Amino acid sequence: MKSKCNHLLLITLAILIALPACAFAQSNFDLVVVRGDIPVDMLVAQAYTSKAAIPMVTVTTGWLIDELKDELAGYNEQGYNDALIIGGVEAIPLDIETKLNAMGYETVRLWDWNRYGTSARVAMTLWDNSETVVVTQGNPGELLLAANTAIEYNSPLLLTKGDSLPEEIKTAITRLGATRIILIGEASEDVKGDLADLGGLQQTIVRPVTHEEPGKSTFFMIGLIVGGLAIFLVSSLWGAVMFRKSRAEIPTQLLEDDEQKIITLIQNGKGKLKQQDVPQLTGYSRPKVTRTIKDLIKKGKVTREKRGKTYILKLN
Repeated sequence: MKSKCNHLLLITLAILIALPACAFAQSNFDLVVVRGDIPVDMLVAQAYTSKAAIPMVTVTTGWLIDELKDELAGYNEQGYNDALIIGGVEAIPLDIETKLNAMGYETVRLWDWNRYGTSARVAMTLWDNSETVVVTQGNPGELLLAANTAIEYNSPLLLTKGDSLPEEIKTAITRLGATRIILIGEASEDVKGDLADLGGLQQTIVRPVTHEEPGKSTFFMIGLIVGGLAIFLVSSLWGAVMFRKSRAEIPTQLLEDDEQKIITLIQNGKGKLKQQDVPQLTGYSRPKVTRTIKDLIKKGKVTREKRGKTYILKLN
């Protein structure tokens, strides 16, 4: 019985290693669909969407509400076609995948039998390599810090058990060629030893905040904090008003390089340009073009009007 289980484990690992190389040869997705009420899946996905600068659409009820359909339709109109679904059919039902296909999306689903395997598949599929990986048990007090750390390093977020390091995670770290492993939170000495053998281990321990009886010094600190927040709020409101007043007066010379490039293209087009032509003319990805144009609109430099299936950009 034991040998049979070991045989099945080897087969599973073989499939896990081979899958990223074949089924997901194309990993340039336009957006990611994930369950928003499953924090582990959402934050594992967010590490990728942050790196790729693409939207993450969160489904919290297992079906598409009208607002979400409108959002997806808007992305599709802007040229977003390839959607990655993270999670099995129990998390993201087949009905949602069918509706996405009907809206014009090409969908690919990425999942495994448990959260450890899913995080490993996401890492090996969506990262060719990564000098850094972030590892955590996924406890509530540690998960957000781990996700933020992964985003900071543009690295995948991997999940481990507290007492042992899953084989899927060992495989992912080896395939990625990681030399810096950041462990967020506590773990057993066995886990630390395995991680140290795989790469340079750095550990960040997250400890719960201890609550003490409030004394005079505590009330004094509370007063300082409240006063500081009040000053910050007033100054922030004043700054926001000043920003709104001066936003439309931002000189072109102060814009980012990618913003100036799009402005120049519109000028060369006699003040008009189709948004769908911008990616080819600039070499930027569609999500980056969309984000940059939105920034230009906020800064009062560009206006946009709907024309058929695309938008016409005009200088203000």
